[in-house]
Amino acid sequence: MVIAGAHPAAESAAPGAVSVTSRVEVAASGSAARTRLVYEGSWGRARLVAAVAPGGGRPLLIASGLELGGALVGPVRLAGAWRELARPLGHDAGTRVYGERTGLRPDTGISPGRLRGVQLAPLPGVAVAGYVEPAPASAGRARPATVLAAAAAVEPLPALGLE
Repeated sequence: MVIAGAHPAAESAAPGAVSVTSRVEVAASGSAARTRLVYEGSWGRARLVAAVAPGGGRPLLIASGLELGGALVGPVRLAGAWRELARPLGHDAGTRVYGERTGLRPDTGISPGRLRGVQLAPLPGVAVAGYVEPAPASAGRARPATVLAAAAAVEPLPALGLE
């Protein structure tokens, strides 16, 4: 595996910062070349991931995301109750998943998952989110269902949250 990159945009305080990370993977099972481009401006952050993996399930992958003040669109990770439901027995009692607000977080990895979502926070303490998880392609078998989920969260008082 070879990794090359510039300083991450998150470490830069100047608007207009660009971060590029590339990774080449070579293994007996196959090879892949991935590049992630992150641009951070005063308005928010934009991400683009391009991957080429000949012979893989997705030989060409392009995923892009955008974060603005109260909006998130693109590859996402689950938070809160959605994360609990995805792995019901995968969290210890002391983990932070039980205190998280149900919603989405940007998937900033160089290998984004299948989840694509939208989250809007028009007012402080109010969020509406939804995501789609396309079913994996399977040769010769019935295709499993695509997952579609939506949630709304409101914090009317500092110690009270409704989802």
